[in-house]
Amino acid sequence: MLSLRSIIGLSFLILTATTTTLCGAYMEGEAQTTLRREVGSMLASIADGMADKINGDMRHRASQALLLTQFGGLTDPVHAQRTVDEIVSLDPTASWIGVTDAQGNVIAGSRGVLTGKSIASRPVFTEGSKGLFLGDVHDAVLLASLLPNPTGEPVKFVDVAAPIQGPNGAVVGVLAMHYSWTWVRDLARNLLRPVSNHEGMEVIVVAREGTVLLGPTAMIGHPLAFAPRPGQRGWEERRWPDDHAYLTGYSTGVDGAMVKDLGWTVIVRQPMDKAMQAVQHMRNRVYLVGMLLAALLGGIGWLTAGIITRPLRAITKAAERIRQGDKDAAIPMVGGARETRILSQTLGDLINNLVTSNGALIASEKALAQMEDIAYQDKVTALPNRHFFEHYLGLALARAQATDEQLVALYIDLDGFKPVNDQYGHDAGDAVLWQVGARFSTVLRQNDLIARIGGDEFAALLPCDGADGHAEGAAVAARLLAAVAQPVSIQDGGVTVNVGCSIGIAVWPLDGDDAETLLKHADAALYEAKKRGKNRAVHYPALVSELTLGLPCHD
Repeated sequence: MLSLRSIIGLSFLILTATTTTLCGAYMEGEAQTTLRREVGSMLASIADGMADKINGDMRHRASQALLLTQFGGLTDPVHAQRTVDEIVSLDPTASWIGVTDAQGNVIAGSRGVLTGKSIASRPVFTEGSKGLFLGDVHDAVLLASLLPNPTGEPVKFVDVAAPIQGPNGAVVGVLAMHYSWTWVRDLARNLLRPVSNHEGMEVIVVAREGTVLLGPTAMIGHPLAFAPRPGQRGWEERRWPDDHAYLTGYSTGVDGAMVKDLGWTVIVRQPMDKAMQAVQHMRNRVYLVGMLLAALLGGIGWLTAGIITRPLRAITKAAERIRQGDKDAAIPMVGGARETRILSQTLGDLINNLVTSNGALIASEKALAQMEDIAYQDKVTALPNRHFFEHYLGLALARAQATDEQLVALYIDLDGFKPVNDQYGHDAGDAVLWQVGARFSTVLRQNDLIARIGGDEFAALLPCDGADGHAEGAAVAARLLAAVAQPVSIQDGGVTVNVGCSIGIAVWPLDGDDAETLLKHADAALYEAKKRGKNRAVHYPALVSELTLGLPCHD
């Protein structure tokens, strides 16, 4: 069966672990919802930015082509050659630019490529001669083997073409421009680089008919089932053909009068596990902190339960001893919570009442006489007497043991009392004893005990409540010496006499681990105080040290 301490400690641990788990699960759900929305919106924004950038670049190239055809000189092969070479040198994405005559023969080609060749059958000429032409992504045909290709990948172009008109408006040639498709790939890479968590992000560009133009190698050239309608923009969580879930942002915003016919869709996706990494890290941290907190609070609960149950354990041990018939056992007066103190006092009173009741049933006249002899109050001083002191000492020691606190015992003997008794009589001596006892009572604390144990001898018990026993005893002894030093009035105030006192101090458990040893050592210290000239206090440890070293005793 678990102890009360174990139950409280485990309760702290289970409660903390359960609370942490529930809070962690709630926080994880909220964080996932928030992060999914934020990442999805970010992916849609990146797709928008990519679409706008493609649109802007294509619009710029279309404008550039129209602007070049409006200036004269492109029909001159020399001027045209210089122009196309200069454009290619300034724009690294321009793979090839050429100028044809009205029959489709190239009169000027960048780097001299295709000069003198005919491209009359190519869409860049046939469509470009009709008006501004923007061609979709296509594989290089004539130029595949003529242009440098350090990567070895298939060469793809985006075409821009515009007619060159003569003074009468007739088409006299075509300005044909092939831009490398790597331009879009570089654009996608540059857009993702500043994103803080771009791990696993991919940009996919889809043609109007649904064919993948840019994206993972395995997808390029294949149709994509996921195709947002024109004008759509947004994000969603979608499971792709590879059977993985992705947060997917998309934009079909490649618009504008000059490029609207391309109809490209830009998609930006990121695997769910990569997008939700921040939530996973947060969850791990929450659970780690929760486990540490549960262990910490479990330990605190264990220690707290130990403090709470310590008085109960003392009461339990005493009750077990009583159950086993130990006549010397008594319920200790413990500290701690109010309920625990009431419990110890009530049980003590109950047992005392049972003992008293049992004694009353079996007691004889001799027992009644003994009860009269052990009356607890001293008749002269109204202080507790020796019997009460000895009884209280047992209770005080039990309480000190239960609360792990020190207990100070003082033995006090009046100096100069016998001459007063001899000169003025026993009534005067009783008056001195009564006044000294009253003074002693006034300088002690509420929880201290002072008793007359016979003649001119007194004894005191001082619970320390966590303080140092010898320091506490020294402070109280100083107050007792000062109180006795004041003149004492006798014979109705007509005469005053002076008395003093000597005090021996011993501390449990430092100077004795049981009542008999403690009082014996306090008495030895008192004897030493008398020996040293009276009217002083002596601590038992000082006496032991001097006796051990063989030195004479000093204050």
